[in-house]
Amino acid sequence: MLSEFKMSILNNWKKYILYFLFLITIFIGLYLGYRYFSYKKISENSKELNEFYKPDYNKIPEYFRVENLQTIDGMRPIEYLRVILVKYYPYGKKEAEKKAKEELELRFRGEKAMALIYLLNLLLEWEKSTEEIQQNTELDSYQKKVFSLNRRKEIFGEELENYLFPNQDYEKIETYFLYTKRYIKKHREDEISEIRDHLQKAKLEIYGKDYERLKELEPFEKKYELELLLQERELEILNLEERKFRLAKIKSKLLQN
Repeated sequence: MLSEFKMSILNNWKKYILYFLFLITIFIGLYLGYRYFSYKKISENSKELNEFYKPDYNKIPEYFRVENLQTIDGMRPIEYLRVILVKYYPYGKKEAEKKAKEELELRFRGEKAMALIYLLNLLLEWEKSTEEIQQNTELDSYQKKVFSLNRRKEIFGEELENYLFPNQDYEKIETYFLYTKRYIKKHREDEISEIRDHLQKAKLEIYGKDYERLKELEPFEKKYELELLLQERELEILNLEERKFRLAKIKSKLLQN
């Protein structure tokens, strides 16, 4: 009698467990279905947005001004998108892209989400191009920088690039100093005066109409490093005391300018 009672309880427990597992299976199925159709919707919206916006880059800056999307959480749109991507990078690049788009769709919805997803697609395209450029061992640092910036302009378009990346001052300064290293490396046997003349012309070309303003923004460390490269041959033949004196003189002259 007791044995039959135990068997009855055991059978009931098995039924409850099976019922519970059945409910969990349904819940998981519904959740996965929701995630699938949600991502499918995001992909379709993103495709529609690409087709709508791509012919005219001027629409997005105006749209962002009208919809008050010039800053999001205190950041410019492109910085905000980068933060989202970095947050999900531990899941892998493909999964990060998927999760970032899902977050944008859930937070902003509708046309705002589509506009941000469109920008995210452009950002991802540029980052992929930049990664390929950085991996090209046939290019030096200056070429990699220039090619990456040129690719950015191609992908975003000049109008949209200027809107999304307004502070390009330090990019121009970095480009100039990368060029100086490249040029000096290839012209080590030239006279210092000839190298200086060439670099001055290069600076005028790279800085353009902003020459005077950008010259004032040049970091002291970059200018000091450049002087060491220019005077490398002379410094090598000096003894320790002479070298210390020359370095102090270089620093003093740079600080006065």
